[in-house]
Amino acid sequence: MATTNSGNTIVVNGIEVEVFNFQNNSYAFISSDTAIDWESAEIASESITYNGVNGHLATVTSEAENQFIVDNVYILANGAWTWLGATDSVTEGDWKWITGEPWNYSNWDEGQPDNAANENYLHYWYGGTWNDNNSNNYGNGIYSYIVEFEGNATTKGFLSFSQSNFSVNEDGTAVTEILVNRTGGSTGEVSATITFTDGTATGCGCGATSVNEDFYNGSFVITLADGETSKTIPVELASLGGTNALRIRNDAKIEGDETFTINLTNPTGGATIGEQSSAVVTIADDDTVNPDATLAISVNKDILSESAGNNAAIGTVTRSLVTNEDLVVTLTNSETTQASIPNQVTILANQATATFEIKATDEGIVDGAQNVNITASATGFNNGSYQITVTDIDLPDLVISSLVATPPLLTGKQASFTYRIENKGLTNAISLFQLLRTLWLIDFIYPLIIS
Repeated sequence: MATTNSGNTIVVNGIEVEVFNFQNNSYAFISSDTAIDWESAEIASESITYNGVNGHLATVTSEAENQFIVDNVYILANGAWTWLGATDSVTEGDWKWITGEPWNYSNWDEGQPDNAANENYLHYWYGGTWNDNNSNNYGNGIYSYIVEFEGNATTKGFLSFSQSNFSVNEDGTAVTEILVNRTGGSTGEVSATITFTDGTATGCGCGATSVNEDFYNGSFVITLADGETSKTIPVELASLGGTNALRIRNDAKIEGDETFTINLTNPTGGATIGEQSSAVVTIADDDTVNPDATLAISVNKDILSESAGNNAAIGTVTRSLVTNEDLVVTLTNSETTQASIPNQVTILANQATATFEIKATDEGIVDGAQNVNITASATGFNNGSYQITVTDIDLPDLVISSLVATPPLLTGKQASFTYRIENKGLTNAISLFQLLRTLWLIDFIYPLIIS
């Protein structure tokens, strides 16, 4: 699209268009004889120049800027819908300016945006409020757009991370390239400082050979030369002692994947920090569980009464491999209505065991004996489990188990059996046990005929 400059006007395809200046930027209202979709309007905007600066669809980032455009530029539209430079086409509802500037201001009309039919593009309507629309206004098109030309301050560019999440391996190699993009201008040399925020991964400024933490957290500066529009941040092992890189510490701890945050700060050379000013980095753990590292649970009582309440029993967690670090063990309970246990217990450094309280729960339902499975888990260890029984039967509760026949078993012949009678109740059953055993032996076992 041909453009020429003349003072505060530009000529676009033979038509003189007035340019309006606000703070460091300039704006022009462009009308079209034919309907134009949003993508075409953005391409056309980028081909229009003013004082040697290429334009883009206008980005409106403050109430003052919006009011200036409405009063001086959009007024030329006489109320007609007019394209602006924002879209949520990548992620529905996540509106972004095409320049990468932060989305800190909006002037949506009441009930908007509503994404009525895949509406992903911003335009002015009705008195200067905003609406979302599809790219070609449902086939009707829109006939105007506003172009913005960045002033000297912002032709240096906006610096943003290319995405919100990156991944690296614990061995100091990148899974996804960590990239800083420079948009909205690339004039002159600019820089920014990379800083760090701990997450589940923790950093330190300690020596290169240290493996006490997960990454080196010393800040560093990235520099983009005149005309340079992106910069890759290297990833390496902290033990290499490099600079201007993400430096990962490769330890032998089984920690699972961990995260920390990198931040773009302190821009220089006239650059501005854009919307994606921080990103989460995931360190993929490369350590595996030692098959000899196991947890075991024991309990001092196998059968608990529902009415026992607090301290109904004491459980013990044991680790097979003792280290010089505390081990946080997570406890889970298969039947929380029958018994309660703490969510975690810590085995202290250089210790093999830790104890925890088991509380019996009376849920007010007659349900007999219920099995409760307790499981212990911890990073770097194989799980351990133990089963107890919680019962509301305050009488002997005899169960016959381990019933085994002695061969041979022949049709029409007597057979011999061994069995075990267990008392799952809470009171002794000596006399009843003897009676039942006699009944079994006399009435059932000896005359038993195989048929």
